Amino acid sequence: MRQQLSFHGKPIAITLSDAAAAQSQKMSDPLLMEIQIYFSCVLVKRAAIYSATPQKGAWQLGQEEFDALLGSAQSVSGKLLLRFNTVMTKVCPVADYLGPPPVSDFEIVRKEAFVPHWLKIDYVNDEWVGDYGWHESNEPGLSTVQIRGAAIRSHAT
Repeated sequence: MRQQLSFHGKPIAITLSDAAAAQSQKMSDPLLMEIQIYFSCVLVKRAAIYSATPQKGAWQLGQEEFDALLGSAQSVSGKLLLRFNTVMTKVCPVADYLGPPPVSDFEIVRKEAFVPHWLKIDYVNDEWVGDYGWHESNEPGLSTVQIRGAAIRSHAT
């Protein structure tokens, strides 16, 4: 299943696997996938899964916090929703945190510059999987876990 959503005026091409599309129609409670870009010592990308009810593979939030996140989310399919978020971490090792790492207030003026071009969503072994990137990250050899400006600049030349 393919569709397009827009965040901050920039479109994202979304591809749901057959398994993800089928599971999204079966869910009784909403599930939120958040495309996260963390500014810390390096630029790090994550796809986080949140729910207000216990769901395998999801970070469970309180209902009030979950509802607040839903305010900026868009429907992908069934009860599956999508949100885009940029934050600045207080510490460098963001990989050490299972859930949201400690963050500081950081207003990004041009969020559209960081909205990815594509998102692929799958449902494998009873867990949601998300991967996203920009045109440059489609190329072999570039990291899909960390995006470093030098790698993108060297590719563009």
